Amino acid sequence: MTKLRLDVNREVATLDDGLGLSRRYVKKWYVFYLVLGLRLLDDAQDQALIIPAELSRYKHWEAAKLTSIGKVVSRHINKQQCDGLPIIVSSRQKTNGWVLTLDREQIEFLPGLKEARDKLDALMLPVFDVNLDWLNMAVRALILLHQGYTEEAHEMACLGYSRSGSALERDVSKLLIHRAAARATVSPCVDSFDVEVQHDAISPSLAIRLASLQAFSEPYEYAESELTKLKKLHHVLFATSDIAGLGVVFNTMSVLAKRSGTPDEGARFATRAIVYSLISGDLPTLQAAIFNLGHSLTLMSDEVMAYPPEKILDLFEMDRAISSGLGIGNDSAQAEIVAANYSMKLGLISRAWEYLDRAMPILEKSASDFDNGGFFRVRAKVRCKEVLMNSGKLDSVTIKQAKNDMRKAQKCFMAGGHGVSNVQKELSLLENGKAPFLK
Repeated sequence: MTKLRLDVNREVATLDDGLGLSRRYVKKWYVFYLVLGLRLLDDAQDQALIIPAELSRYKHWEAAKLTSIGKVVSRHINKQQCDGLPIIVSSRQKTNGWVLTLDREQIEFLPGLKEARDKLDALMLPVFDVNLDWLNMAVRALILLHQGYTEEAHEMACLGYSRSGSALERDVSKLLIHRAAARATVSPCVDSFDVEVQHDAISPSLAIRLASLQAFSEPYEYAESELTKLKKLHHVLFATSDIAGLGVVFNTMSVLAKRSGTPDEGARFATRAIVYSLISGDLPTLQAAIFNLGHSLTLMSDEVMAYPPEKILDLFEMDRAISSGLGIGNDSAQAEIVAANYSMKLGLISRAWEYLDRAMPILEKSASDFDNGGFFRVRAKVRCKEVLMNSGKLDSVTIKQAKNDMRKAQKCFMAGGHGVSNVQKELSLLENGKAPFLK
């Protein structure tokens, strides 16, 4: 009988066909089989599916691109088949998920099931996939705090805490709650100053910030004892990573990933930048990272999309809320242009025109050739999509207007030294009476 043995202490998975043929797996394949084995014990087989996004949350899989994990697993299964090993993994929805085909009695955990569950918990990386509703409240709390509306900031942070879905979200909410409560001189809605999330860079930074807020909130007669505590803790900052610096770096990596054609990586990097920026209070980087997360998500394929379209558009609204509330980033119309383009793709034409209308007063004051070029390019596409949705074909007037916009876009991009190959292709389509939508 085929057996799968998972040795927790040695971190080795062994597949034995019961006829003398076996293979040992370590690192990412040990993790792969441990995740699948425990999921099968916890759920019925038809519900025990593991998808790439889940797998990427574990050690040894975090660097893999979501779009390539399926191919990696497929090659692994094909190699087993070539080696004459029994196939114990079934692929569902092509390469979008996997489940073990074994019966539960064919899986053995050494030394035991409890140890296996503890090991899997230890192998899980901190979850950086943030709940966008929670993020919206956290951002608005931070804006209110910087505007001086401290009591309102406290209320919004408390609301965010009530909607938090992970240890990371709860800890960041606690930080915002205690910051606002200290400035508003109100009792915080959450008493705890404890840090739940476990992460080498995040945990110490959260701990020292929360400890400082706790010390500040204590009565004056405890000042000496609190000072002693902080003296013992302050060395932590010298041993930890620079949280603010990490936010900047991950935000830059997000931009580079988008430019490299890997928006799924861009989204992951931007999410990390958001978390680090929320902790450090770096609002310019926070705004940029929120935009880059939204932009990355608009570029991702449907099979790896984690959020509904409306939530993605909400990210651009968060970007603009920071801009209008604090005057940060109000010299760029990138959020409006990208949101207009995404709305157009979704068929939300009136929404697309609304975003373009919001971009115009910004562009009137902007010298950015890139932003102006993006505006004219997207406007050309919105014109065409609107007519196609209404009548099914382009008319000569729309084509003329779209060509004029596309030529303006080409001129702006060239003036700024940006590439125009796609614009030229789109203009060529219009010259031939076709809609300017590249595949």
